[in-house]
Amino acid sequence: MKSLSLHTTAVPPGVSDGWDDYLGSIVDARAFLPGLLKRPEAAHSGDAILVPDRIPPIPTQRLVVFVPDGEMDDQALARRVWQLAAGSGLKVLYLALTPSDPWGAYQRRRLYDLAFMTSGNDVRAQAIVSEDRNWLKAFEEVQLPGDLAVCLEGHRVAEQILRRRPLGELLVESAEIPVYSMRGVKIGLALHQQQRAKEIQGWVASIVLIAAFFGLQVGIDRSSSGMASTFMLCLSIFVEFFLLWKINEWIG
Repeated sequence: MKSLSLHTTAVPPGVSDGWDDYLGSIVDARAFLPGLLKRPEAAHSGDAILVPDRIPPIPTQRLVVFVPDGEMDDQALARRVWQLAAGSGLKVLYLALTPSDPWGAYQRRRLYDLAFMTSGNDVRAQAIVSEDRNWLKAFEEVQLPGDLAVCLEGHRVAEQILRRRPLGELLVESAEIPVYSMRGVKIGLALHQQQRAKEIQGWVASIVLIAAFFGLQVGIDRSSSGMASTFMLCLSIFVEFFLLWKINEWIG
């Protein structure tokens, strides 16, 4: 696998070291994205093209954008994909996996919104949400000659039980296709992951709350008696149930 950096580096006049590699990268990059050099360098600074050892002989005809289920700036992603496609006259396909219900409908709507934001001005974008749970299998179902995969730099997938690796590297090695690695679009937790984290926090808060009020009620019982003790115990139980109800409401 070969990585072509798209970040240019200024070389002082009279110094030839580095120019051969730089010019070679430019030529190679243009082979995959002819319109790349029409864009300002800042638009793709830090991006890279990962190339398999056996380079596909067919020129790029379509961008296949792999969309993770994590939260991110969808408008920024659509804008950058449009810039890549419009500059090189390419079609676009957004590809995602179906998460577990009830989040599947959200992911479909999100992908269709991305395709809508990317379409226009000579760019035609489509969206497919695959029923597969594996990115390689999902890509094999839609793969066409001339595809260039577009992966976010932070998009990692499980390869082994305790190991995760960038999806782009996995596609280059397993599917033997070139991959455009896009930097700068951060991936947050998916909605179902956010909900799971919220539930864990809610359970922890509930246990701590119950333990704290149990200690408080034991202290009330030991330090007072009669009507005063009964009143304070009832009040503490009311406050405890109210706070537990608010925690459950926050979890949703």
